[in-house]
Amino acid sequence: MPKLSAAFLVLAPLALAACSTLSVESEARHPEGVRALTRTLVVVALSDASRGVAEETLVAHLTSLHPATWYETVALVGGVTLGTLRERARKDGFDGLLVVWLDGVTQKQYPDLAGEGEMGIPGSSQIRTRTVASLTALDGDLEIWKGIVTSRDAGPGNLLGPHLARETVLAFADRLHKDGVAN
Repeated sequence: MPKLSAAFLVLAPLALAACSTLSVESEARHPEGVRALTRTLVVVALSDASRGVAEETLVAHLTSLHPATWYETVALVGGVTLGTLRERARKDGFDGLLVVWLDGVTQKQYPDLAGEGEMGIPGSSQIRTRTVASLTALDGDLEIWKGIVTSRDAGPGNLLGPHLARETVLAFADRLHKDGVAN
């Protein structure tokens, strides 16, 4: 029996590495004088395929913020800073700005585990992403909500592809609702 327990302890991290998990942290700030947002620009700074899926998902789930995706309203070019984006959104008549961006990627490699006979277990890798979202009231540039989603996913092919991007922004949308920022 001790061999079975030891084998389970060795295999448990690999099983966890094969599953995608999301963890969400957020902080809502309700400064005095912030009125309800009537037009919010949604910008997701990811690859084109993932960006479109993520932005449309946020627009569909955050209707109380009166969201619009950036490609429907403004033409942005590469190298845009958050300050420039805020100015452009304000100029185009928005009073809110929700920006989502990939903040970090780390990879952990699990080695092959040799076994007797055909019981060897191939190695694997785990990729962890950290994605940040910030909702700003443009009148006064007040950040009224910030969230972080950390995702552990099994392989490099899933690095914030459309499916994982959708899961990530759904986690943000759920948290915006739970924190009382969106209805």
